[in-house]
Amino acid sequence: MPPLDYIYGEAMIYDNDFKYQYFESMYQAVLMLGGNEIGPVSEIEKAFVALIMLAGNIINANIFGEMAVLV
Repeated sequence: MPPLDYIYGEAMIYDNDFKYQYFESMYQAVLMLGGNEIGPVSEIEKAFVALIMLAGNIINANIFGEMAVLV
């Protein structure tokens, strides 16, 4: 359930169309990897933030992987 739905006390994600549900789910999944709240509002912003955070997590994993190889 998205964090804003906790404020209102109801799951508004189920009342919206499929595109909104998909972008919201993708954003929340990537947010769990990143661990910080950015606060996008529209679907395009959520998709962009999710892709950027996913790319950042891949780069972060690559750096830690190279460090593990060196150790």
